[in-house]
Amino acid sequence: MDIRRVFGESLKRARNKAGLSQENLAEIVGVEWKHISRLECGERFISAETLEEIIDALQVEPAQLFGQPEAEELLQIICFIECSQDAIHTTTQLIPAAPQQHTAQSAQSLN
Repeated sequence: MDIRRVFGESLKRARNKAGLSQENLAEIVGVEWKHISRLECGERFISAETLEEIIDALQVEPAQLFGQPEAEELLQIICFIECSQDAIHTTTQLIPAAPQQHTAQSAQSLN
């Protein structure tokens, strides 16, 4: 795992969610926009001071910037999995029933 890349992707996602451009975030944090760009591309790693400023600016938990999803994202993933499992269960129940229904309808039409 490339921690710089994970951090960069998470930073970009959090920045976009906050509705900030690289320039806006850079101004708030007190760095050049190129520094934010390099962080997001995984070209550079962040200093502790800049990390604190970014966490404050984006109102995120540090773990979110290192690849740990928010509770809301986890709930969405869980809901997706559960819905998918329900759909699979329903589909597997319908598939065996379909030929039987079709056979019954065919038999009725022959009479």
